[in-house]
Amino acid sequence: MKRGFTLIEILLSIIILSILFLAMGNILSQMKFAKKESEHLSKKFMVQNSLAKVLYYDLLNATDIKIVPSESRDYCRVFLKTNNSLYNLIEPYVVWYVSKKKNSLIRIESYKKVELPSQDLFYLDRFAERVKIFRIYQKDSKYFVYIDNGRPVFFEMLK
Repeated sequence: MKRGFTLIEILLSIIILSILFLAMGNILSQMKFAKKESEHLSKKFMVQNSLAKVLYYDLLNATDIKIVPSESRDYCRVFLKTNNSLYNLIEPYVVWYVSKKKNSLIRIESYKKVELPSQDLFYLDRFAERVKIFRIYQKDSKYFVYIDNGRPVFFEMLK
């Protein structure tokens, strides 16, 4: 008597293997989608995180801070001289404000004092879009920062 596999056993093993391969392919494609989605979310979080980090270090290292309310109650402008520079300037002047176009939160860094609107040379960074609220409140040596562009960013600091 010959020992071997019957045709039914071979067909069953092929069917089981094909089901396993289909399931693994589906799982791998979902993992790729989840990876892309998590990278997208981490980029968004990093933007929010970098916004808070840059603003925090600007305020923390500032030698002169001037908070000016804007025409709208929801916005303010912050003029400061700081030791925090994104462009390796020595003690740059920095302005944070919300532009009227697209309500973008803008950071201007310059080697000399910035007056808005300005025609001078400076470095401009757009940190957030569609900003509804950008407020910095000061009481004594405490600052409370609140930014809302759909994902609120807020922190309190003692200077």
